[in-house]
Formats: sequence, C-alpha cells, structure tokens
Amino acid sequence: DDDEVGVGDVAKRRVAALWDAACKDVGFVKVVDHGVPAEIVRACWRSATDFFDRPIEEKRAVAMSDDYPYGYQGFGSEHLAASLEEEKNGDSAAQTSAVQTGDP
Repeated sequence: DDDEVGVGDVAKRRVAALWDAACKDVGFVKVVDHGVPAEIVRACWRSATDFFDRPIEEKRAVAMSDDYPYGYQGFGSEHLAASLEEEKNGDSAAQTSAVQTGDP
C-alpha cells in the first residue's frame, strides 16, 4: 500500500533529522563505522592538516570559482543558510570552529 510508511522509511527519516540537527546546531558531523580503512582516514587528515597549516596566501591560491566549486574559502565566508536559500542571519553552524586532537 502506497500510504504505508515502512520501518526503513522511519529509520531514514530519524537519521536525516539527526544529521540535520547536527549540521544546524553543531556545524559538522563525525561519521564512524563507515568501512574506510583507518590508514586512508589518517592520510586524508594529514593532507588536510598540511593544507590548512599553510600560509593564507597559499590557501587563497586554491580559491573556489563559479565553474569549480572546490577550493579554499576563508573563515566566515560560507553560510549554511545560503545553500538552503534562506537569509543569512549570523548562521552559527557555518561559523563554528572546531579543533580536534589526536587521530580523527
């Protein structure tokens, strides 16, 4: 019956709601038990750390553009509300800064 909502649908909606809340309230999520080997995660973390430890001039040289949406944007230049076509009103999620110690 098309009017019934299966258990899987309820679970997916619950996960979506949790993901949404984490992005809005915290600004990021940490995915665990994803199956990506730990060495690959560590290598990605090292690469990201190496990039963000570079001088600002070097990071700005890898700027995003209209035709290539990957690259560096400085702190406070991204707003989650903008991607949702909402007004920017101090979007705290996009301006949250987090520091992680140890392995990711």
